[in-house]
Amino acid sequence: MRPSTESIRALLRSGDVRRAERDVRQLLTQAPEHPEGLYLLGCARMEAGSLDEAIALFERAAALRPAQPELLEALSGALLRHGDLEGAETNALLAQQCAPERSRPFNLLGLIALDRGDFETALQRFSRAVSMDMPNLDATTNMAVALNRLGDWRGAEDWSRSALKLAPHHPGAWINLGLSLKAQRRLPEAREAFRRAGTDLRARFNLGYTLMLEGSIADGLPLLEARKPLLGIGRGLAKREWNGTAAPRRTLLVVHEQGMGDTLLMCRFWPQLKERFDHVVALVQPPLSRLLQASFPGIEVVTS
Repeated sequence: MRPSTESIRALLRSGDVRRAERDVRQLLTQAPEHPEGLYLLGCARMEAGSLDEAIALFERAAALRPAQPELLEALSGALLRHGDLEGAETNALLAQQCAPERSRPFNLLGLIALDRGDFETALQRFSRAVSMDMPNLDATTNMAVALNRLGDWRGAEDWSRSALKLAPHHPGAWINLGLSLKAQRRLPEAREAFRRAGTDLRARFNLGYTLMLEGSIADGLPLLEARKPLLGIGRGLAKREWNGTAAPRRTLLVVHEQGMGDTLLMCRFWPQLKERFDHVVALVQPPLSRLLQASFPGIEVVTS
């Protein structure tokens, strides 16, 4: 008996991605060009972290049913996660044209505007999504994101609390609330909000930052290590992270993180590293390369 798309959707909603993928692959064995099956397999691959596969599946599904808003929205969301803002916008606008009554295209267009740094436009689009479809958890949560980016901390707090009324355990809503409270210097409340967000990397980083602001260095500093996977620091490097032990015959790679100001602040420690290693290579931002190479002739300064 061929699995139904309804049962596969139910498995995805319950979080049973493995069974959902097994069933949808069985469905596609019998009907390889089933648009909804391709879409559901794309959703399963997205949940499994295979973004490129998901995009290819959504593109196949959308080509088979070019006027299906759900498929266009899924493709837009996947392209947005991939960093293809133009492709994401094109498909969100197509979805909007196909189904003007749906709120999700406005939410997607708001996320695209956020990524472009156009926070006012993002706010307008999220507001439109909320007005079209109430209650709307995603758009309500994103309203808080946009208001935090605009520096409207009170507004962000209000929208975060509205999102938490809809979903009391929503990590993103707790993080948004924590950010707005931290900006208002309500640090104990911010700390509690970040704790309520659970193990999310953004929550761990911001909890650590808040603890540091409160003077709890020993508790806060380890949590700031969450910034490494969060910001992709060290991604693609095959060697393990330095543990602080001297290795006189070896090479140490120092990788910049965050802004140029941080690089300028920390480069004063490079000569001490040279005492512990035979060779020190510093990967820095291109605008700083000439200055730092001239300042530290014993260090190899590179930009890529």
